[in-house]
Amino acid sequence: MGVQSIIDELNRLYTFDIDKYLKECNDLKRIGYKIYRNDSGQHKVVEPQRGVPKYNAYGQPTDNPFKDLFGDIFGGLF
Repeated sequence: MGVQSIIDELNRLYTFDIDKYLKECNDLKRIGYKIYRNDSGQHKVVEPQRGVPKYNAYGQPTDNPFKDLFGDIFGGLF
């Protein structure tokens, strides 16, 4: 399913079936899509990033906010 077809479906559901719209948005967000809607009900959908692992080989998150603060001062403990 392409991004444009997702946008068209979300625009349609937002107008005609709000319950199904909310379920569809939650399902898409769960798999990584970002969904934006303006005041007139038109949507913008951003596909999830591919190939960026969330965890390294040690099970630590790759987007570690402490890494910027501490660097490798503690041997990567944080």
